[in-house]
Amino acid sequence: MAQLQTLSIEEQETLLDNAQINTIAAKQMVQKMTQFVGAYDLNNRKGFKFEQGDVSIQVVILGNMEDTIKVIYTKLDNEELVSGSVIVEKEGKKVLKGYDIIEDEVIKTLETEIDDEFLEELKGLENRELPETDTEREEVVSQLPCIYGNWCGPGCSGPKAPISKVDACCKTHDGCYSSRGYFACSCDKNLQNCLAPHVKAGSEWAITISLWFRKQPCNPFK
Repeated sequence: MAQLQTLSIEEQETLLDNAQINTIAAKQMVQKMTQFVGAYDLNNRKGFKFEQGDVSIQVVILGNMEDTIKVIYTKLDNEELVSGSVIVEKEGKKVLKGYDIIEDEVIKTLETEIDDEFLEELKGLENRELPETDTEREEVVSQLPCIYGNWCGPGCSGPKAPISKVDACCKTHDGCYSSRGYFACSCDKNLQNCLAPHVKAGSEWAITISLWFRKQPCNPFK
């Protein structure tokens, strides 16, 4: 069984150093997020990588002790991106606000209410092992194994039930391909929207799946 691999300290430092081209915008994003939570530190850090076929993904996630702020540095092949999120307590409810740096500007791209169940599932998603390929199914053996769960990845279409909400996003994506045709851009966009709360909250597998599909071509007419 395969797993996400830990990104070495040296690899993490290289990714963070290269991302300094966005340092001003990244600082602005952190300042924008911290207005909701007050004082902060970003001393929690984890890094991981995933490689499959011609796709190479590296990720470093910085967070505070309370786990309410995340700054996510990603490298997809040679493309580097910075995003982040903050969890805000508002009228007794938790709201997740997500931000991206687009053309050197900090843009809020997500605002959604979350609950304790969502946060608990995030913990359960961390570095979950990949399932083994079913060697009795020739059509699967000849393709790449699932990236995650029972539905996420090329040639990975169940039939078992999704193991999480992230896996459920992939199942819905498969259904969309079935109705609109394979590689439909509209289906890939819906998948990204479904994964977005998990991505912004720092789910390792949601980030990996989201980035993997950014690399795949799609048909804009579907």
